[in-house]
Amino acid sequence: MIGKANLKAYFQRGLEAYPELHFRLEDVLLGVSSVVLFYTNQKGGRTAEFMELSAIGKVARVVANYGAQQA
Repeated sequence: MIGKANLKAYFQRGLEAYPELHFRLEDVLLGVSSVVLFYTNQKGGRTAEFMELSAIGKVARVVANYGAQQA
């Protein structure tokens, strides 16, 4: 996905499908050219997102990892 308009449309579709969606940021880990965000959603599900940064500091790649669903 490239461009602000595409990113906005992506999040708009997600919020329309899940209007109660919200996240609580748990931790941020910084690397030389990366950032990892740990967060919890409204249902208690945990996620870690690895973001690789380009030479100019923009996000070039994202890998999301999701925890097992909680009962």
